[in-house]
Amino acid sequence: GIFVYSCNQGSPANDCATNAVVVAGDSTLASNNVGANQDGPNYGPTCGSGSNSSNNDVWWRVNAVANGALTVSTCGLSPYDSKLAIYDMGTSPATFDYNTLNLPTVFMGCNDDGAGNCLQTDGVTPYASLLSVTVSVGHSYLVNLSTYTAGETGVGQISFNVPEPCSLPSTTSSEGETCGASTNAGCVATVSTTTPIALGASVGGTFWADAGTRDVDWYSFTLATDKTVTASVFSASNVSGFMFKGDSCTGQLVGQMSNSCPSTGTWCLPAGNYSIAVATAAFTGTPCGSGVFNNYVLQLNGVAATCPSYGDTCSYTTTTVSQNTDSVVTNYAFGCLLYCGTNESTFSTATNFARSFSGLNSGSLGCVTVGVANEDEQPDGTYAGGAPFAFTLGLYRDTDGGNPTTVGGDLVLITEKQFTALGGFQLLTWNLATPLSLTGNTQPLVVVMSGVVNGGCTASGNGLFGGVGNATGSTAPWFEQSIDPNNICADAAFVAQTGTSQWIVNLGMVSAPACPTDVNGDGITGSADLSVLLNGWGTASPDLNGDGIVGSADLSVMLNGWGACP
Repeated sequence: GIFVYSCNQGSPANDCATNAVVVAGDSTLASNNVGANQDGPNYGPTCGSGSNSSNNDVWWRVNAVANGALTVSTCGLSPYDSKLAIYDMGTSPATFDYNTLNLPTVFMGCNDDGAGNCLQTDGVTPYASLLSVTVSVGHSYLVNLSTYTAGETGVGQISFNVPEPCSLPSTTSSEGETCGASTNAGCVATVSTTTPIALGASVGGTFWADAGTRDVDWYSFTLATDKTVTASVFSASNVSGFMFKGDSCTGQLVGQMSNSCPSTGTWCLPAGNYSIAVATAAFTGTPCGSGVFNNYVLQLNGVAATCPSYGDTCSYTTTTVSQNTDSVVTNYAFGCLLYCGTNESTFSTATNFARSFSGLNSGSLGCVTVGVANEDEQPDGTYAGGAPFAFTLGLYRDTDGGNPTTVGGDLVLITEKQFTALGGFQLLTWNLATPLSLTGNTQPLVVVMSGVVNGGCTASGNGLFGGVGNATGSTAPWFEQSIDPNNICADAAFVAQTGTSQWIVNLGMVSAPACPTDVNGDGITGSADLSVLLNGWGTASPDLNGDGIVGSADLSVMLNGWGACP
């Protein structure tokens, strides 16, 4: 709608946007909105707030001396329920038209309640605000601080973290691509090409962006062991940096770098091949010849770690047991998508998925393959690959038979493993370290996938974690249970899902070994096998008699099989 700016000057000197206090670099400043009137436009639904008015607002102005992230916060500084908004005044604040404050080309973003521990000054109430936007050198920005409830005013503080001019670190090597060339453009090029990079390297490179096209530089590296890896890009330009598992053509997104000079990302990466993409954030405005804005330095460092798997490779020769008619992925996500909670604007909830397999009383289970989806809802209602997060696959015994009810109730844990769900969808395999013996088993074996999905009041705050499936059906239902403290889609127990679209779960069965007591595979049952059994005492493996736990009965089985295998 039409917005006509006007201000009835109240008590604070910065009550009107036209009298905004100028911020000089990183600082924490006093804020006082007692007696302030509203002159800013209403935010609309983009804030994810139950109140769209900029009540009792006061103003500050930041003049950006560098590209990067401008972060404004009232976390721990505001005595009242605050809201923040930021507006782009362009390069000439003296001629800025305040009637345009409501336009999407001026309005950059807003926040009602900051995530996590963004609390008010009482240290308890989670209604302070935190907002970060990407700013451009030479532009000025208006920062609006308001209240959720009209008349809820007070004296507090507000902090500003302002980008500073970037100084590039020294380099150990060069990208080897001149500005305007395309020698390491990954799959964008006719032939996929990347620049190798090693841990500890500091590579100097160039990039450009002009008329809707930008240079994307691809780097590749291999990890022989798990590492916590940090990638950092230093540049006077705003940067987009991404980490992928795999090559530039088929890689899955691990994560995106954030902040500025450096733009960084840190991830726990299992051993394997990885790729990094580096580009300017914008598709225009940085043609070759833009001086320091064409230059960057990429640094890569890592330390030893133990990381959740992105998925295993089945190491056994198996036959497949499945309830699915087909294992070709045709449906991309099942899950509980959440919106506004009762007490705060963002929250998380656990979602469990299950498939129950009965009649497995011989052989051993070596591998489990499941369909996994990790999607984020976009503002236009579509979905894209979400940020990676941890989830768990577990094997359970259903102690009362029938349909599964609850984890910790009728479902008793045998073993589990944590994985990382990359963005998008995939079929992921769990390779059991030791095959699970099912000899003599009388109870249903249940595969449970557990994870957390984020919800919120805006489309961009909603994630969807779930299974992926096939539309041709299956011979038995799958089950879902949402555990939601806000009671939007909570289930007291697993609910059978009998629709055509079915969650894919495949069991990789290993034939019964000729010598089941030879757990280390050396052809003889002896002291080495006894050591493995004693180290697994009280756990689920190596369970030789099929009762789900290593104990005295398994010891008896092993001693009876002592000696050379037949």
